[in-house]
Amino acid sequence: MKLTSYGAALQVTGSQHLLEVNGKKILLDCGLFQGHRKQAFEQNSTFGFDPTQIDAVLLSHAHIDHAGNIPTLVKRGFKGVIYTTHATKSLSEVMLLDSAFIQESDAEYFANKYPGETEVPIEPLYTSKDAEFSLEFFKGVDYNRSFELFPGIKVTFYEAGHVLGSAVTVLDVLDEDDGQNKRLAYTGDLGRERLPIINDPHQINQADYLICESTYGDRTHDPIEEGIPALAA
Repeated sequence: MKLTSYGAALQVTGSQHLLEVNGKKILLDCGLFQGHRKQAFEQNSTFGFDPTQIDAVLLSHAHIDHAGNIPTLVKRGFKGVIYTTHATKSLSEVMLLDSAFIQESDAEYFANKYPGETEVPIEPLYTSKDAEFSLEFFKGVDYNRSFELFPGIKVTFYEAGHVLGSAVTVLDVLDEDDGQNKRLAYTGDLGRERLPIINDPHQINQADYLICESTYGDRTHDPIEEGIPALAA
């Protein structure tokens, strides 16, 4: 089992984690890196791996920093299935088309403002047509129901409590290299307990390997009950 992070490791946004096991390459999220325009365009235009060699994508949720580069992945030759929850599949239709529209609008704006300028990217990373095509690769899966991704690899999505459809992804693997059973858990983005509308995040009780969102891991949040009075004040 080998894990390589190509985004959102020692930085924020652009979540992409590649798991290689049992001869398969499984991508955990495929998000857009969000930063200065030129840097972001260059980083999002290329991958640290060959998209044609990716066997499947497991998508934690629909936010653009986790899902926004899926159209580029498909555009570069990905032919597998993108597994996610039903709600994330539905939200991705809105989010990816909106992302494509923004990129097309930005490209048009810069093309008009800087005609002939070579230092400013004026091509959209992907188009609305690219986004629509990528949605054909999505497959919705129920929470709390394990499915066999590949022989010896089972996947279960659990509630992450972050946004509608967000999931903690758990992979139970019989590693062919050493014959050992291994559990890898990827939290995606985690929500807080007792939020209105969104369910509480599921507590993972055991994992051999944990990829955990830690953007605000250096602080203790106030109880959610104190949030409304603070907002009112």
